[in-house]
Amino acid sequence: MKSRNTERDDVDELVISEAVKALAEMDKTFKSHLGGTYKGSVQNLVSILNPHVANWLKAKTNVLKKNLKKIEGIKCYNTTDCRAGENKILWVEAAHPLDASRPQVIKAVVKDYLKRGGNGCDIGEVFKEVKSRHETLKFAFLCRWCHKEHDKLSDNSYVARTFKEWADYAATLEKKKRRGGH
Repeated sequence: MKSRNTERDDVDELVISEAVKALAEMDKTFKSHLGGTYKGSVQNLVSILNPHVANWLKAKTNVLKKNLKKIEGIKCYNTTDCRAGENKILWVEAAHPLDASRPQVIKAVVKDYLKRGGNGCDIGEVFKEVKSRHETLKFAFLCRWCHKEHDKLSDNSYVARTFKEWADYAATLEKKKRRGGH
């Protein structure tokens, strides 16, 4: 017979793996029909890829926001400067790091790809690399006002994490909730 602590540890592992698994599953089910070789300007390719990356990010962050909402409710993770007030927040938006906007990340990947040589870009490979780079970025979930004012906020006034870190955070909150803690 398992001890209560052993059962709790099993549940804890399940919660963590479920949160991480939900992100991985989203990546498997997200379909991108991008392919072929692109020969043209970097800026045009950024324009082509930008909406596809936006859709992927929206799907990815919606998984996280849904988990966080279930546990904490709708909350802006700006810890000091938020003027919206919790009761007025209807949804949160994922904010890129200031030095790595979506177009900036895409442009950097395209330029790196072109430096390798060749005559054109494999659009599917560029898209995969853009997704991979986004996995390492730290995003903040902010209310609309804070997202618009993101560039004016102090760096230490909001919580920013990678997708994996957000999933782990949600799992930790879920564990505490199941144990009756806050």
